[in-house]
Amino acid sequence: MAIIHDADAIGLVSAMPGGPGVIAESEITSIIKIVPLPVATFLLTCKTQAHEIITQYKDINSTSIQLVDSVSTNV
Repeated sequence: MAIIHDADAIGLVSAMPGGPGVIAESEITSIIKIVPLPVATFLLTCKTQAHEIITQYKDINSTSIQLVDSVSTNV
């Protein structure tokens, strides 16, 4: 529906500790595969470890990532 109404970007909410609008990662991946360019896809993640964020990004392949919290500097 967003694309039909000329959206420039679509936000997709992955697993969160609470709140509405969460979408399963498999569903997010399916949605992203059908979103035509130049529509941007934003993955909202609550992950705070860099390696977890990178892995999630590689698995989902959105055009952007939005962080809910700061990234941990601990390795």
